[in-house]
Amino acid sequence: MVNARLLGRLHDPEGQMSCPQGWQEHFLSAGDALFDQDRLADRLFLIADGCLETTFDGGTLDQLGRGDVLIGPSAFEGLGDHPATVSAVTASKLYSLEVPDLVKLKGDSPEVYDRFLAAALRDACYRLDHAKQSVGFHGMGADLRRRVAAPRSFSPPRMFPFPRGTGAVFAEEADATPMPRFAPKGHILFREGALVRSIHLLVSGDVAIHRQSPQTVTTLAAGSLLDAAPCVAGEKRTTTAVALADTWFFEFRLAASYASTCDHAVKEAVLAPLHGWLRQSHFSPDGVRGGQAGSPDSIAANPDEICRAGHPVNGSTANTADDEFADHCKLIRESLIGKDVAIETPFGRKKMVYADYTASGRSLTFIEDFLRERVLPLYANTHTEASASGAQTTRLREEARAAVASSVNATEVDEVIFVGSGSTAAINRLVDILGLRTAKAGEVRSDRAVVFIGPYEHHSNILPWRHSEADVVEIPLDDAGGLDLVALRHALQQYSDRPLRIGSFSAASNVTGILTPVDEVTTLLHAHGALSFWDYAAAAPYLSIDMNPAQEGARKDAVFISPHKFVGGPGTPGVLVVKRHLIQSRIPTNPGGGTVDYVTSSDAEYSESVTHREESGTPAIIESIRCGLAFRLKDQVGAYHIHQAERRYAQAAIDSWSKNPNIRILGPAKADRLSIVSFLIRHGRGYLHHNFVVAVLNDLFGLQARGGCSCAGPYGARLLGLDDSASAAFRELTLQGLNCYKPGWARVNFNYFICEEEFSYIVEAVHLVATHGHALLPEYHLDPASGLWTHRSGTASRLASLSDLVVANGSARWAPAAMVAGDAVLVRQLEMARKTLASAADAAPKQSALPNLSSLERDWRWFSLSNEQAFGPQGFDFVDGPQAERERIFDNTLTAESGMQDVAYGRTERQVSIRPEISTAGKASLRRAAPC
Repeated sequence: MVNARLLGRLHDPEGQMSCPQGWQEHFLSAGDALFDQDRLADRLFLIADGCLETTFDGGTLDQLGRGDVLIGPSAFEGLGDHPATVSAVTASKLYSLEVPDLVKLKGDSPEVYDRFLAAALRDACYRLDHAKQSVGFHGMGADLRRRVAAPRSFSPPRMFPFPRGTGAVFAEEADATPMPRFAPKGHILFREGALVRSIHLLVSGDVAIHRQSPQTVTTLAAGSLLDAAPCVAGEKRTTTAVALADTWFFEFRLAASYASTCDHAVKEAVLAPLHGWLRQSHFSPDGVRGGQAGSPDSIAANPDEICRAGHPVNGSTANTADDEFADHCKLIRESLIGKDVAIETPFGRKKMVYADYTASGRSLTFIEDFLRERVLPLYANTHTEASASGAQTTRLREEARAAVASSVNATEVDEVIFVGSGSTAAINRLVDILGLRTAKAGEVRSDRAVVFIGPYEHHSNILPWRHSEADVVEIPLDDAGGLDLVALRHALQQYSDRPLRIGSFSAASNVTGILTPVDEVTTLLHAHGALSFWDYAAAAPYLSIDMNPAQEGARKDAVFISPHKFVGGPGTPGVLVVKRHLIQSRIPTNPGGGTVDYVTSSDAEYSESVTHREESGTPAIIESIRCGLAFRLKDQVGAYHIHQAERRYAQAAIDSWSKNPNIRILGPAKADRLSIVSFLIRHGRGYLHHNFVVAVLNDLFGLQARGGCSCAGPYGARLLGLDDSASAAFRELTLQGLNCYKPGWARVNFNYFICEEEFSYIVEAVHLVATHGHALLPEYHLDPASGLWTHRSGTASRLASLSDLVVANGSARWAPAAMVAGDAVLVRQLEMARKTLASAADAAPKQSALPNLSSLERDWRWFSLSNEQAFGPQGFDFVDGPQAERERIFDNTLTAESGMQDVAYGRTERQVSIRPEISTAGKASLRRAAPC
């Protein structure tokens, strides 16, 4: 909804409603229109009696009554149009004053004129304060260095074109007013209650806005104006602003002459550019406002992207950011497709609880409904704009591209390319764009490109480079478990003679969630002449991405994104955002339809548009539009709030699980991380197999986790302390078809919008499996080839099939999925799980003879088999294996605390009295959101 303060208000302080001299009197009946949106604004109106309603593109914005003034900034600029439609709700009487008379009023009654001018100016500032794209036509988080000088030089912009006659002295003073400022992280820019003497324009960084500290109202980034309205009105500040990161901004101080004879000239000068910016910030969702459909020039701020900036609207107090975030989380929870779905398991029907968002997001009803109702009815191929359907589809897809660009702060020097399947396709596409797919004939090693990769890369950021003509150099971990910057600097110096050097790193690990300091690494790479590429597959749904931060040397050269991991993102393509100068070939990597301007019998003229060349064939149209919607949702929720919520969830879970000696958490427990936790479950002298753990979590709790190496084999080897001999042994076992021996872990994550009931349920479930899960080993069978564990009863959730859709006799039908109501079932499922584990412990057979195993299997088996419920394996251990020396990078072996000493190892006693709880400290650190 567009901000309701489209029209200024001015109450007559004396309450005189008789027709003033020189004004015209008007009467309206209920339903009559006073003026229409976009019609010429040639006068202002004062409401003497009655009630009027303002609408914008068919939506009701506000109601006005006695004493309110209908005035727009255009009334002080000569000719302009009305920003909204105004019509009478009841019989009304109004007075009007034409623009020439308004100008005359400035000389005859300057005090009255000033009241009208101040009302228009205040209204414009409020509207800018509440519009995301208030400055430079960029969204919040945009790079303003092309609109405003970069912080390094920081020459002040000429914000206000002061008109002639203002006075040379004042103009000179005003031109000097914009001052460059720097605020380090934690610095208070201004405090609530102080008299406003200046306006702030953010150029880089993030600022938290608080009211009645420490209540957070919102978070603002580059492109935001702070406190423009109270500044021009001479009011006190209504909020406190704190820098969340190193922040550059311009400060526009009020000149001493502001309150003197130049008051009118200053306000008029300020009003003109404000009105221009406001015109760019309004957007109709149902029609193109100009330019060709689908053209980026036709895309402006959407009505539902209005940003609260800490000022009351119509006298009311805006919701706090925490309340707004909680509302977003509740909406997402309630809109998840499959929120209340149930699965059939060997232990009965269970409500499914999804904790595998690191692998893939879930679909949302409102996104799919929007696609079905607003996109698909006019769906067409995008390779034409001559038809209504082609123009509409093209426009929506380009809006999606613009949404991605805005989210990652891509500018005119960047290209946003939709490509294939996730980050894997994006990285492979860039390898092809750079011409690194095959080695060049006669090339010597010193002429090859070199690619530096990190220690916790996904396979998608390893294998494409390995199979390119570049040399690959892996940078190790430092002592804290992060990327070793000292080693990276040394490697950059060592390979300084290479013609092309690339650093391609993960922004965060998909195994441990540990974060990489992307800007610091990028700056280091650029200082040594290397390109900076970033794999955001795991991080993009939860962290902000900035292609062009203001920090010197920190601009990224390319990022790779897997939007299917976003909530609302299943069924989206991969995204490559890359600097345009890196795409030098006019021949596309995949020539074909849609890539050319003209084709002859012997030649072709390929399009100058990079996106046309690199998105050959019929593109993934609906998928790309869905991608744009998923990015917009993330931005509307706010990456800052997402990361803060997930950090609290992750730390609370780790704090709780750290008290259970059977749970070994991988990675540094205290590092800043995403809400991803990978763990092993100890059993006797070894571990429970990760796929057994995942199977029990699924069958007994309905909990969807993931087991394996998370497509991060080299990192996993380091986490588990595997040296070359161990890796060789496991590789040999795998080649023999025994995939069950391949090491791995179980992984869960806590998405920001889950409710506390689900969070507690996940933590409790892992505790119970860690403490008692071994009792179920005799009930499961291991398939050595696949490494999967299945219940011996053979009962499993029935898998859906395409044949479930039956089209016959003029109708289509299918059986609906099983559903459960509410989240009260989670409590019952926990109680049933405890009883099941108790029964299994009572009925467990004594250990029987082991199956015939080869010597290699005996030496390197690290997990318990079905007949080892009591004692566990006697072979290899990830910490104390048969080899003499081991690389022990991480061993988060956790000792029991006083409350856990009755946990039994290698015993079959019934232990149902043990109920590991979430730590009190962990619970206290969580802000309780609205219940599921």
